[in-house]
Amino acid sequence: MFVKFCGFTRSQDIEDAAMLPVSSVGYVFYEKSDRFITAEKGAEFSGILKGTDILKTGVFVKSSADEIKRTAEIAGLDMLQVYDESTAKELKGFLPVIEAFRIKGANELPDKSSAEFILLDAFSDNEYGGTGMNFPHTILDNYPLINKTIIAGGINSSNLKKLIIEAHPFGIDISSGIEISRGIKSSEKMRDIFSIIMEAQNETDA
Repeated sequence: MFVKFCGFTRSQDIEDAAMLPVSSVGYVFYEKSDRFITAEKGAEFSGILKGTDILKTGVFVKSSADEIKRTAEIAGLDMLQVYDESTAKELKGFLPVIEAFRIKGANELPDKSSAEFILLDAFSDNEYGGTGMNFPHTILDNYPLINKTIIAGGINSSNLKKLIIEAHPFGIDISSGIEISRGIKSSEKMRDIFSIIMEAQNETDA
């Protein structure tokens, strides 16, 4: 399973994540976010991850493709997460793209995307991700794009196992569910996530 931990703001949390089988870590380059970091800070984090297989993903909101490319080069990114279809298309061929969708219910589920992956997050009037809110996962029953879908939005140790067993997503994205406070990660919560994933996969395989 693809596991992305997102919204890092401290080097020590990157170091803790690097000790785990994390697929990707996410840096938020949206200035209105409490978890915003600069491209230079992203480069520092990427330096810590040098020599690992962990993908560095930049999260962008309302940035142009050119701005995203510049930040990606400075921060040493491997993957991009954007919230705009046209931007996702402009970035095709530059780095792998996650096209993010903020949804309330089944009517907002995308039926296609040119991006390599899609991310489904709970809709919020005020924020793009990291809200701790979720959407009803029952709408994912028989969802045709589930094999390229990363689920985000309010995922934590209390609901992760059920999500994996029932929805079978390609991946998960967790931010607030591994935090002590906004942008401050908990090494214990990060470890717990992988214990739960293992339990869920063992039950699924049984």
